[in-house]
Amino acid sequence: MKPWLITRREMIVSSMTGAAGLAIGFSLPWAEGLKAEAAAVASVLQAFVKIYADNTLEIVVVKAEMGQGVATSLAMLIAEELEAPWAQVKVTLEAELSPYYDPKIGGLAATFGSTSVRSQYQRLRVVGATVRDMLLTAAAERFQLLRESLKAEAGQILDANGVRICSFGDVARLALSVPVPENPKLKNPLDFKLIGQRIRRKDTHDKVEGAPIFGIDVTLPDMLYAAVRHHPNFGATLSNFADLTARVTPPYQLLEVPQALIMIGPSYWQAQRLLDQLPAQYTLTPAIEELNQAALEARLGQAVQDFDGLSAFKKGDAEAALASSEARVEASYFAPFLAHNTLEPMCCTAWVTADRCEFWIPTQSAQLSAFAIARALNRAPTSVKVHVTYLGGGFGRKVETDFVVQAALAARAIGRPVKLIWSRREDVQHDFYRPAFQARFVAGLGRGRLQAWTAKNAGPSLMKRNNPTATGVDFQSVEGFSTLPYKIEHQSIFYEEVDLGIPIGYWRSVGKSQNVYFVESFVDEIASALGVDPLDYRLELLSEHPRARTVLNKVASMSGWRDPAHSQSLGLAVMEGFGSWAAMAVKVAVRDQRARVENIWCAVDCGQLVTRDGAEAQVEGATLFGLAAALYGKVTIRQGRVEQTLFGESPLFRLSECPDFELAFIESDAPIGGLGETTTPLVAPALCNALYRLTGQRVRRLPVGDFRFT
Repeated sequence: MKPWLITRREMIVSSMTGAAGLAIGFSLPWAEGLKAEAAAVASVLQAFVKIYADNTLEIVVVKAEMGQGVATSLAMLIAEELEAPWAQVKVTLEAELSPYYDPKIGGLAATFGSTSVRSQYQRLRVVGATVRDMLLTAAAERFQLLRESLKAEAGQILDANGVRICSFGDVARLALSVPVPENPKLKNPLDFKLIGQRIRRKDTHDKVEGAPIFGIDVTLPDMLYAAVRHHPNFGATLSNFADLTARVTPPYQLLEVPQALIMIGPSYWQAQRLLDQLPAQYTLTPAIEELNQAALEARLGQAVQDFDGLSAFKKGDAEAALASSEARVEASYFAPFLAHNTLEPMCCTAWVTADRCEFWIPTQSAQLSAFAIARALNRAPTSVKVHVTYLGGGFGRKVETDFVVQAALAARAIGRPVKLIWSRREDVQHDFYRPAFQARFVAGLGRGRLQAWTAKNAGPSLMKRNNPTATGVDFQSVEGFSTLPYKIEHQSIFYEEVDLGIPIGYWRSVGKSQNVYFVESFVDEIASALGVDPLDYRLELLSEHPRARTVLNKVASMSGWRDPAHSQSLGLAVMEGFGSWAAMAVKVAVRDQRARVENIWCAVDCGQLVTRDGAEAQVEGATLFGLAAALYGKVTIRQGRVEQTLFGESPLFRLSECPDFELAFIESDAPIGGLGETTTPLVAPALCNALYRLTGQRVRRLPVGDFRFT
């Protein structure tokens, strides 16, 4: 048997549950021409359409639904071309595994990098158009009519006069036997009925009703619960497991797994209490004891002192231009480790026996989970059955597999279904954190303009984390830092990897989350040194990027940037990311010496909108996520241990703190771009730039909430 492989024709199957119908799946090639970050993610494209005899339709979505709305937007792409009646469409989620994984892609099947809609936009439309054409061909054969005289509309087949011939369900079975069209004609965007409109999300009802759709909701017969207690210090060794085991009595059982203890029993709450009460003893090495925040920051600061190491980008002769400059602008910036803080903590339900290996996971990558489970249990990946659930937040954390492996080991040890749940403390203190980074800039000025841009950033490497033998510049560490949109004649940009010994992972917007803060803050500092308006200066440097100028001008108009009555409390930032351009203006005030964001204006050009409500929610959510991080987000280390524990020490953004928000989309004919991460990096620099204009104080390290303003 070929593992995880199915042909296009093999995926055309007959009826389900006794109802005559059409079920079509397509294994389609990866979209060409994607940006580098999308190609690195290498997501797959896969979809099913099922049409039943009663004319109900089911569309299967294989990307993780974690609040970003893909269960609606991806289904809409198929429904648009299919001419399906949206009210009759049911959406279900499936794991991105066989038969949904496309082997022609190779690489990673996952949901991250803001790639879901932009990677599948064209391909899923082709799926819908293909099914539509097959239904029309089947109707023409059945009723002896010319294929060209028929059209599809709202789940019905109509003749040239608009008279109903039949429903999709009436010819669904016959459509199984017609040829699959190779190049179905796609609709003119001017004829879209769903795409670009405000469409009610398919998961709204279930969420409002509290339906059990998330991973933490899963319940199985005869199920036990598992609580987790990690070794508190990274790299610590447990020294008294035998003694701890003797303290545990049935029906509870203690299990040791790498860097953690697991308590299994009939009650999660009781298991967690018993686990917390165990007098575990740990051995710390001198290296762990010396792993403190001040030492980590000192290492980063030392790394950026000299402009050397790996060259991330070079243009012209920045060194010579800097040497001949009339004046210099210098600045260093720091961004801390950040936790993901998903509202649904890490959880997984597992059922492992000799003949069963089944999992229910809120995961961003069923493929990575299946591989990790197979390795941990010494089984073939094809033997692992993964059911995906809705995610109560992901942000990159749930592409990891540590919690999945723990559930697998617990289920194997107990021989019954086990639901493993992390406490909030474990979730905060044992994350894969956004790397801490430091950057240093030196710019040379002369004859009233910028002559040289020299920069270096330093921090842990995600590339090395995933491939310890990798060499060269980690593109994720320098994205948004090495290739600038600004027209600068002389540039010299460096990167230095600094392994800080702390687990790191993908955090919403990855490298751009800190690098846009660094770059956009320094652009403002240069504008100030030159005595020019920060908006005008950006417009000048972005002369070769009309989309950037458009979003900047739009946000300036929205915010009243040119109005001197309040412009001195405004800050700007702009970026390109994930295929979209976005600009942001922030208005700040200082109350009780603390920064308070009063207004945010945002303009985004992502090409074609798919779901207008969904797009707005994505940008609003990404912006507030970035604002919470800019104001409060940090993870600090003491003796190799994370100091923060609960939300009180790593706070969420409160509803009472939310600023007034105004958003404008600039629809263009550019290729469709992503939205889930595009505005997250903009908040910190726009906020800090606004604070400088208001108070005269530069904020060169995050979070802003650590500062008091006068």
